[in-house]
Formats: sequence, C-alpha cells, structure tokens
Amino acid sequence: MGRGSTSANGAHAAESTLARAANAASFSSSSSSSTSSFSSSAMNAASAPQSRVDATIPRGRNTASPRSPPSSFSRGSSRKKPIPSASPAHLRILVFQMLLIVVSIGRVAMHSFSVYLWHLDKPVVSFLGFAALMSAKPLIMAVVRTAVGQMRANRRVTVGAAIRLLLLLPVVFWLFQCFRELWWTHDWHIVVLCWGPALLRASLLRMGPSSEAIRRLWYHAGPPHYKPGAMADILKYLARYGTLRLLETTWYFTILPFLLIPDDHAVMGWLECIVLGVCGGLDLIALECTQPYCSYWERLYDCACMLGRWQPCRTTGGQTWTAGQVWARGDVVRHRKKFYKALDQKNTAEPSNRLSRVFWSLFRHPASAMAQVALIQIGVIVVQFLGLLLARHWFMVSVWGGSILLSYMSLSHTLALRRGMLRECARMQHASPNQIAAKYWH
Repeated sequence: MGRGSTSANGAHAAESTLARAANAASFSSSSSSSTSSFSSSAMNAASAPQSRVDATIPRGRNTASPRSPPSSFSRGSSRKKPIPSASPAHLRILVFQMLLIVVSIGRVAMHSFSVYLWHLDKPVVSFLGFAALMSAKPLIMAVVRTAVGQMRANRRVTVGAAIRLLLLLPVVFWLFQCFRELWWTHDWHIVVLCWGPALLRASLLRMGPSSEAIRRLWYHAGPPHYKPGAMADILKYLARYGTLRLLETTWYFTILPFLLIPDDHAVMGWLECIVLGVCGGLDLIALECTQPYCSYWERLYDCACMLGRWQPCRTTGGQTWTAGQVWARGDVVRHRKKFYKALDQKNTAEPSNRLSRVFWSLFRHPASAMAQVALIQIGVIVVQFLGLLLARHWFMVSVWGGSILLSYMSLSHTLALRRGMLRECARMQHASPNQIAAKYWH
C-alpha cells in the first residue's frame, strides 16, 4: 500500500513538472500571439450568423457604450480595419448631383447661346459661372461639412481638411470675380436678384429642424418603432426642403436668364425663347423631384409598407381603432364616428390623418411615381422635337438638338432609378424585417 501511493505521487509530480515545463515553453509564443488571437476572435464574433446577431442586438439602436473603444481599432492592435467602400446609395446620390450640375449648366448655356448669338460678353460669362457655382452648391457644401467634421473629430486641422479647404479657394475667387462683374455691369437690383433667393433659402433652412432632430425623426420612423407621427414630420421636412430647391432651381435656371437679356442682343423670337425656357424648367423640376427617391427611397418605402392605407366605407360593426396596433388587410375599424377599411397588408396609420395618406401615396409604389416623372420628361422631349422640326437656321437646329440631349440624360436617369426600384422592391418583399433593418437602416 505504501509503495503504490509513493509511485502514484511520483507519477503525479512528474506529470505536474511536465505541464509546468510545457507552459513555460509556450509562454513566449502565447504572449507574442495574444494580439492576433484577440483580433481573430473579434473577427469571428463579427462574422456570426445574422440570425444570432439579430436576436441579441435590438433593431434601430446603437448598442455601443460610451466606454467601449473606437470601432476602427482592435484592443491590443495598432492596425486599423479596412475602410468600407461607398454604399450604392452614396454612389447613386453622387451620380445624381453630377447629373444635376451638367443639366443645369447645360440649360443656362443653351439658353444663353440661343439668345446671345456671337454676343457672349463678360456679363454673360459671369452669369454662366455664377449659375454653375449655384448648381454645384450641394457638392461644395458637402466638402465643407466633411472638412469641418474632420477638424471637430480630431480637434485640429488635419491634412485632408486642409486639402479640401485649399481646393475651395479657386471656387471662392471665381465667385468673387463673377459677383464683381455683375456688380459693375448691372445695377444693384440684379445683384439682389442673384443673391436674394440663395440667402432666403439658407435662412429658411436655418429656421427648420436641426440635423440632430432629423436623425431622431428617422430613428423613430424606422424599425422597430415605426411611429406614424415621425413619418408625417419627415414628410413635412421633405416637402419644405424640396419646395425650396424647386423654387431656387426654377429661379436661377429659367426666370433669371430672361431678366438679363438685353433687347438689342436677342436673335430669336420671344416665343421660341419662352418655349425653350419652359421646357428646360420642366426638365429641371422633374429631375429635382427624383432627389428624395434617389437619396433614401428604401427607407421611405419600408415606412410606407408599415404605415398602410385606410379607405372610408359605409359598413358598420367594426372594431375601435387603437394606436400602435397592426391591422391586416380587410379589417374594418371605427375612428371618430366613421368607418374605415384597411387596404394594405400592414396598417398602423391613423385613418383620418391626411399626411399619412399622402406619405403612402408617394412612397408605397415608388416605381409608379418615377413612371409619372418619366411621362413628364417624355412630353418635354416631344415638344422639343416639334421645335427642332420647325427650326430653319443651323444654329437653332443645334440648340434644339442639345436641349433634347439634356432631356434624354434626365430621362435615362429616371428610368434607371425606376428599374432599380423594381428590383429592390422584389427583394424587400421576400426579406425578413431583420434583414431590411440591417441593410437599409444602418
């Protein structure tokens, strides 16, 4: 008995010695690979199945705590994660802004060439430059906001912010030159007409909701909340912003060029000038109407699918409508002494709310809205073809041909956007709510 216990104790001691030796031998390798093991474990955790992530992370919330490290760094690692490429929505918005700049400048230049044939003096060139800068204003403001955001985040002037601001110096210098030329050529009334609408639009936007308030509206309108009141407020903001953009575009690229035309420089009839200006204005207005759809139509479509639509009916015996309840298609409810019937698959809107009906009509079938815009653009092209057939001078033929080319560019953008809507709507109908929230509400 004593010998057996002695041999067992000796074997256990030898095994412990071997374990300590193995731990000592692997200490250096484990300490040197601790950083890579943590990074690999973090990547494995990030690549977990989507169902597991959706089950643990609430939709529509930012679960990052204030004490958590920045997402661009891994603990114990000095290497940054690769920067993700631009999303299709960002590329779509950039293409729209570039197309709007080309069409706007082309419309003003086409109108000026048709009126000021061989009389493109400095005032006309200055106005063309001013109109070009006004059309490129969204991109310029985006560059400024990016530079200011970088400086605020780093609390210093970064290299990228300095480069962006330096690139804006020639733009500011050119704007000053155009303003000085218009000031010396025309009276102060023309200068007020040039700067008044832009300053008025900037002041009205300042009086509107802040960017933080708009983010809160999107948060409450998206999953998992889907509050109809937030959707109505978003519709009000889009209507206000879109109206200001339409007024500014119509003023600078349709009305103001007529006010700067001297009578002795006109080489075409006023009827032709008016037809060309109206066609250009309608084309720009139709292109501007696609701006909210081009920016975030997926979110608006998702909200409209949850919002639903109610139709007044004469039947009786329905349930009392309650806020927050999802009603199916065909349900009859009683609200404010009237009866309503649900038309969509999901219905959460207040039956008597007019803004909810407008929101549903605009964004429940976005492809149909783009088809209506395309019909307007096709009508503009038909009218311009009539002007091309009636033109006799070679210069007027080139002017009408260039105007038709610009209209075709706008029409192709609308049809491409509609085709993408049809494809994405078919995918969203078969996707789960978690997949929609992760893809379109990030």
